[in-house]
Amino acid sequence: ADTMDLSKAGGGRAGTQRYVIGMIDPSSKWCHAEVFQGTAPKEEQTRQVLLNGLKSLRDGLLEHKDGNAAQVFDENGALLHTLVFASDNGNEFKGGFTDAARQDLLDAGLITSGDRFVHRLNLASAPTQAAHIERLWSTLRTKLKLATQAEFGGIARKAAKDARRETYTKK
Repeated sequence: ADTMDLSKAGGGRAGTQRYVIGMIDPSSKWCHAEVFQGTAPKEEQTRQVLLNGLKSLRDGLLEHKDGNAAQVFDENGALLHTLVFASDNGNEFKGGFTDAARQDLLDAGLITSGDRFVHRLNLASAPTQAAHIERLWSTLRTKLKLATQAEFGGIARKAAKDARRETYTKK
């Protein structure tokens, strides 16, 4: 899991800072991300993304089906295997994040015991440990830039700001 800052340019009409908190499964490349607004990502929002992502997997792609030998969730919706949650050492993952996330997962019935959740912090000096999520952010930034260029033409900062102002100003 990681956070991507969209800066003020991603803030729409209000020009406020926005950021994306996301997670990706390295095996399947399945990802889940949510956009938030504010000055910095918060621990509660990161836990919300974790819960929402796992619930969408449980209720969708990896839904428990009788006869499937490769079940990920049991018939009650709990993970059958230990969840290893890797993140950087950002403020949204520090403090009481691990214990609070573990309790959230227990309360939601996504794990059956506390030892089914392991939070691993990636080393700051080893960016390849978060290669999957960093690649997702790189792709997302490129797509957002291309979409902005398509809507507003050239991506020159002043031209883009003027085009946004003209587009979003109430008349």
